Amino acid sequence: MKIIQLFAFVILLVSSCKQEQKTSELILENIEITLDGPLFEGSNTAQCLVESPLDNFLVDNKFEKESLKEAILTELIIKTDDTSNFNLYQSITIQFVSENTEMVKVAVINPVPQNTNTITLKIAEEQKDIIELLKQEKIYIVADAILNSDSDMNVNLNCNLKFNIKH
Repeated sequence: MKIIQLFAFVILLVSSCKQEQKTSELILENIEITLDGPLFEGSNTAQCLVESPLDNFLVDNKFEKESLKEAILTELIIKTDDTSNFNLYQSITIQFVSENTEMVKVAVINPVPQNTNTITLKIAEEQKDIIELLKQEKIYIVADAILNSDSDMNVNLNCNLKFNIKH
């Protein structure tokens, strides 16, 4: 009986010593990706540079980069002022990459809803090393848009991203 009590005490002690991880939300708003025309039917790729995406988050929350353990993209919304809305698009895939990390596919929408100027992409279930990407000084957000037809216009995609950050 004493062995069971001792074992229960040890389990309780070990589990109470574990440090509880907390989660905070990081929001990157108004990230502008421009597809420069002329655009052609099929695949068209554009990217934008995001510099030091964690800087404000770290200052606002009084965190150190080293304390951040994991990041998960939870929402990606794209808006456009394009007069044809998203009627030109068949699909859109978003990926993240930096000079020091592999490219990671984070969201996709296929098919793109028609007659709207706002879409919410489906978030990838597997998001490997997102926290390492966000810790970089420069990351690139890459958009691959499959178009139904040619267009001479420049198209601006305004992206809002939400992440859960474990620390």
